[in-house]
Amino acid sequence: MKRKKVLILLLFVFLSSSKLFALNISLGASFDLSSIWVRPVNMSGDLRVDILDNLRVRVPLSFYKGTYNNLFTISAVVDYSPFDRYTGMFFGFALAELGLLYKGGGNMRMLFMNELQVGFRQSAFNNYVFFESILSLRDPFFAFNQQYKEINSSIPSYTKVKFMLNVGVNFDLFKKKTTKRTTTTKKKT
Repeated sequence: MKRKKVLILLLFVFLSSSKLFALNISLGASFDLSSIWVRPVNMSGDLRVDILDNLRVRVPLSFYKGTYNNLFTISAVVDYSPFDRYTGMFFGFALAELGLLYKGGGNMRMLFMNELQVGFRQSAFNNYVFFESILSLRDPFFAFNQQYKEINSSIPSYTKVKFMLNVGVNFDLFKKKTTKRTTTTKKKT
């Protein structure tokens, strides 16, 4: 637990100490395909900030609805794209993931979780729209096994493996605009 706090603090210091690192900000919405077979269907959204050409930080927000219980999750995921920022394979790791499990009768429980992700990203319309398919493994190191069992018993659609389709929009806020200048030469007489 202490290690996660230190990692998050180091990431925050790294981002804030540099001059406007953000090259790109993205918003996305995802559809959890693994929840088709176990009802109800789960949807989520995320905010992304590219901090380097191959490194992205995502903040996914998800809501899982069960018959009597609900789960809200928020996490900080770091994505590494070894090939290209806009297209190709990427790997994601949740630095921290927090879940709020609301059980009937006003009981709310805070749970800690973890995820490993592998995905493929494709961009269109001059890299303004992106499409992703993400395979996510929840609690890959069995560090939060008890929390996972509690969530899974309360919400059956919360499975160990999930496959998501993600669609979103990139906003290049800090993209430098280039203007062409025409030069004229005057002849000296």
